[in-house]
Amino acid sequence: MYCRTKRGLQYRPKGEAAPTQQQEDTWEYFEEEWDINDFPQQVRYKICSRESVGNVAELAEVGISVRGVHVPPGKEPKNGERRLHLLLEARSERNLKAAKEEIIRIMKEAFRQLTAQIQRGGAQARYKV
Repeated sequence: MYCRTKRGLQYRPKGEAAPTQQQEDTWEYFEEEWDINDFPQQVRYKICSRESVGNVAELAEVGISVRGVHVPPGKEPKNGERRLHLLLEARSERNLKAAKEEIIRIMKEAFRQLTAQIQRGGAQARYKV
């Protein structure tokens, strides 16, 4: 995707020659999809937040896209729709692995916050009546 965008804009930094066809053929891309549809809402929100996605993308040098729609338990996605998932794209397996580890860390943190909230007696209301 990076190559197509770069080629489409005809952008080349000073001193950089255009990639040859052979170089473009040897570039590798690693992709992985993570289904996050069945996680609790608070965890999905934390994973999909702009801040989390941006931090992981910057830390691990990967592209992250949130795709699909949330499908409630027991229902099937509508025709042409897919369940909510993350699409991770990287140039190396190491970067992909680093991104997955960071996402897992964020998920664990969100689960810890959720369990602490449940142990306190559920969600706290903003106002008391």
